[in-house]
Amino acid sequence: MNPDTGKQIAYYSHEGFHPAFREDLLHARGNVIILSPFMTVQRSTYYYAVLQDLIRRDIGVSIYSRPVREQSGAMREQHTRVIAALTSLGAACHERAGMHEKVGVIDHRILWEGSLNILSHNSSTELMLRIESPPLIESVLADLKLVAAAGDGASMERPGAAPAEQVAETPEPHRPCPLCKGSMQFFPDSQLWICSRSPRCLGVDVEDENGPRGEATAAGKREPDLHGLLCPMCQAPLGIKRGAWTRVACTSAECDFEMDPQLSKWLLQSRRSKGG
Repeated sequence: MNPDTGKQIAYYSHEGFHPAFREDLLHARGNVIILSPFMTVQRSTYYYAVLQDLIRRDIGVSIYSRPVREQSGAMREQHTRVIAALTSLGAACHERAGMHEKVGVIDHRILWEGSLNILSHNSSTELMLRIESPPLIESVLADLKLVAAAGDGASMERPGAAPAEQVAETPEPHRPCPLCKGSMQFFPDSQLWICSRSPRCLGVDVEDENGPRGEATAAGKREPDLHGLLCPMCQAPLGIKRGAWTRVACTSAECDFEMDPQLSKWLLQSRRSKGG
């Protein structure tokens, strides 16, 4: 299956992901970043030839994984072997303790994100999304504290906080609940306001530059706020599902597609900052 470049957001099961991701790698022109917490010899070998070709063409390849001490049992030996092989190819390998993200970024233009460990997946059922959105990728890399190294397109970990322009201003300390008009509490990790009377009151609101939306919003209601983005499953408009976690979700009552909270956060950040 070839990547569907006609859609901004495309959905792939574990069966279609690897050939589609490999196809994207073959067409890379600037840099490739892969975040895979775990790595096995069998799966990584599938990508050695294409990664070697990228490096021969002076395309920066950066691999992030958990350190060997966080690998379990036989995975430790495989992890060490894969790191040695990738390094010999010329890839830049980095450790990120406690990482859970499964991400692929190609040319700062294509984002792959989901539940599949790119360099260790075997036979488990997994889901991955392919999104073409440079503003979204900027948000993802800033949130993960990854930046492109000057000159060669490679990626490196950035210590400390994101640059000042990426840090959101502290929201006003008070916001009225759209349902009961009482006070709301702000949760910065999810950019979500929740009524202080929860769970008796289901009032929630999303933090954005426009402030409260002015309409009563109960948890779980999906609003079509993401103009131009369509569900990869049924092509209905995508919207915002508000609850304990803010999610980007399909607005169709017949479709249960939802993005995970972290990807939803990145997408909403990119739409607010760049309008893309």
